[in-house]
Amino acid sequence: MQQSNSPSADSRLAAVGSRIAYLEDDPAQGEAVQSWLLQAGYAVDWFESGRACALALERGSYDLVLLD
Repeated sequence: MQQSNSPSADSRLAAVGSRIAYLEDDPAQGEAVQSWLLQAGYAVDWFESGRACALALERGSYDLVLLD
């Protein structure tokens, strides 16, 4: 059986609706990664400061936190 490196249908479905808090202070990098994550089906909140991200984490729930 041949293994594939592409995401399975199950993992793509799991991505849909998953919430990610993304912390990136570089606007160009932030826009690129946010766009890629949105296209992959994730709900993304992008923060340019650690303080704003920390406050959001206190108020809401996220499935994943990405830090630069």
